[in-house]
Amino acid sequence: MTDPGYILTHGELEAGACGAAAPLLGVTGVEGSVGVVMLADVVPERVGERVVEAAREVAEALR
Repeated sequence: MTDPGYILTHGELEAGACGAAAPLLGVTGVEGSVGVVMLADVVPERVGERVVEAAREVAEALR
């Protein structure tokens, strides 16, 4: 199985909430991520791919 580059959560931050997050990679001195949290039962699969794209853009801006 290939790592999609993001993680999905269900009820970890708050009961009834779910989220998707992707790490900021290649930025010296920064440990962070870009994420979305929703009050919903599931995160649509397409959201994961979009947080990866957003994390890449933010990492590039921080370099």
